[in-house]
Amino acid sequence: MTRTGKQNRRLAHPASLPAAVVLAIVLGSAGYGVAQAHGTAIKRTSLTPASRPMEVARGKVLNPAGKPASGVHIILEAWPPQSVFAHVKPGKHVPMRTAGSVVTNSTGHFTLRISAAAAARIKGAANPNGVLNLALRAASPKGWDWFGYSRTTKTRRANAIAPSYLPSWGAGHPETVTLRLSRTAANAPDFPVCPDVIDEGPLANGKNGLTPVTVGGTWTTLKRSTTWMTYGANQTTSMGIGIDNPLEGGGFTASGTIGVTSGLQETYNKVTGSHSRLYRTDFTYEEYNQCGFILTEPKSWAGGKLYQAVPALKHLTLCVPEGPGTSKVSSGIASTFKGGVSLKDIIGIDLSAETDYSSTATIFFKVNGNNTPAQLCGTTGYPGFPNPGSVQLEP
Repeated sequence: MTRTGKQNRRLAHPASLPAAVVLAIVLGSAGYGVAQAHGTAIKRTSLTPASRPMEVARGKVLNPAGKPASGVHIILEAWPPQSVFAHVKPGKHVPMRTAGSVVTNSTGHFTLRISAAAAARIKGAANPNGVLNLALRAASPKGWDWFGYSRTTKTRRANAIAPSYLPSWGAGHPETVTLRLSRTAANAPDFPVCPDVIDEGPLANGKNGLTPVTVGGTWTTLKRSTTWMTYGANQTTSMGIGIDNPLEGGGFTASGTIGVTSGLQETYNKVTGSHSRLYRTDFTYEEYNQCGFILTEPKSWAGGKLYQAVPALKHLTLCVPEGPGTSKVSSGIASTFKGGVSLKDIIGIDLSAETDYSSTATIFFKVNGNNTPAQLCGTTGYPGFPNPGSVQLEP
């Protein structure tokens, strides 16, 4: 706060102030809330939960040698809503929103807090289903790093699908991350380092950026069965982000995720018999440049239906009996497919993909025949409960 000359003169002579006012100043400057003086009595007014600074990220930063990096600026930014992001043209900058910043201490650690007003402003960058895509950037002449993650807000449109695996945007859900700096060019400026994110256009994969992404799967070892999946209609899939530093020539590495929401629904073809497969669809991956570093991440859903045969799951024990007819899994946390984004031939690595089960990301299992014993088994929980993971139909 910039004080006027009159204010400076008054603070320079505390002896001339009433004791209550002096104590009020001390308490206020020490962070104990606001102390209001009424004559010689003091009434303290604490910050309400809604107005307290909100912790949004914590962690540490390492230099290129793996040692703690002090004095590094950590900046939290929000990606624009997908309705804006998807229409940024190549060569144009992405309108990021800055939420706040902090500097690492002598041991390389940081805790980033932002005001309630800043938290509310950043909340405006959320998608209609409440998914808020964020980015932590470490910027210093010592190096640069970047990490993407998502949160959900409480405000979303009716019938919008919000992934249950994402923490809420609010107090008590800070992101914890370790950032490791990659060296920057010798003439890189100090903070802020290259604040603009520039769209470099679709990933050069010969398909105008179209990249197959796994959004679900069904497994069955039951011969008298039929399986299929529906996907789309405001469903969000979290997909990996790759980052590359051309100065180091080491290729892309995974650096967090971003959530992209689909459009119209796709219904995958039914298959009968003992057959396990992954369901895939295309997303457009593009490249973005910040300070000479290249990010590759999904920009929009392109649609389409692709299939990949996979082996049956083994040694499942979390099972529930299954009767004749059709059952569906339409809620709960699904598996994260570590290689769900097929980019190894393009950038050297595959990236992760995760889609929650929901009313528009639903897998179906049909037991054919009235006297066919069957059971549904999950990899991480019982089907029908909050965390089934991958699901298989068995005899």
